Amino acid sequence: MSPFRHHGGPVVDACVEAGCDYLDICGESEFMERMVAIYHQRALENGT
Repeated sequence: MSPFRHHGGPVVDACVEAGCDYLDICGESEFMERMVAIYHQRALENGT
């Protein structure tokens, strides 16, 4: 089981807030889809 399932959300949140333009967290498609659903709009607004 990938650690992103349990601990990845705060990492994505911090990257969006910091304007990070790349984060390699692939490998767990359900997690990635959930993060896009949660953070996509805010990332667009931040120019991330």
